Amino acid sequence: MLTEQQVTFFNTFGFIILRKVFSENELAIINDEFNRGALGKRQIYPTLTNWSNLSPETSFLSVLPEDPRICETAEQLFGEDVVAMSSNSSRRVGDTHWHTDRPDPHSYGMKFSVYLQPIDTGNGALRVIPGSHKKPYIDKLKKIDLNTPDISVPSYTCVSYPGDIVLFNLALWHSSWGGSSDRRVCTMDFYKNPKTPEEEETIYEQVKIDKEAYAKFRTSGTNFHPHWLANSQNSPRRQRWIDWLRKYGYVEFNAT
Repeated sequence: MLTEQQVTFFNTFGFIILRKVFSENELAIINDEFNRGALGKRQIYPTLTNWSNLSPETSFLSVLPEDPRICETAEQLFGEDVVAMSSNSSRRVGDTHWHTDRPDPHSYGMKFSVYLQPIDTGNGALRVIPGSHKKPYIDKLKKIDLNTPDISVPSYTCVSYPGDIVLFNLALWHSSWGGSSDRRVCTMDFYKNPKTPEEEETIYEQVKIDKEAYAKFRTSGTNFHPHWLANSQNSPRRQRWIDWLRKYGYVEFNAT
């Protein structure tokens, strides 16, 4: 659980780095499952290979969103009815230009990123513009081409080490520069359950966007394996997530 100061930090700046969350034994399991999951996978596009961990073959990573260190942190920030959207692994190459994943003010999400090697300014650490997830700052940044070569963007570099979690609001402007040829990261995304008609409409619009992207880039199988959807342990929390994902249409196009 986050302290009150950590919650205030995340809400103010849009990100936080949680140190030494995972033990050496847990990291060994994560690396083993990552390596096995990577076998046979090919790049989705030149800078990314991505696959889901919600499968029997990745038994630790598939339940990691339900780990209290993860889900209770998400619930603390976005409410007890927050929903886990994914547990993925990625191999990234090169740069990721400045962008925001959620420019709509009625869309709320967060990403937990677990890098499997030390990441700093020299090999592609996440860079963020603190506070850029909020209006009017986010709207002003939309009017600037931050990727113009002659612009130097004031930002913070999220240096991290194996065992750390880099947690950020998906609306935060972020990028990665100088990345290595094999930057390994496990991620978990959570969405806030919509409370208003505007927020719910945004979710349906996001489904359309995600469906198009999934159809275009899917090369590594389903996002929601039948084994995970079966919820054999009868987890009430996971079942609530599954019901939510079905309601908004995510299972329909991600589990085929």
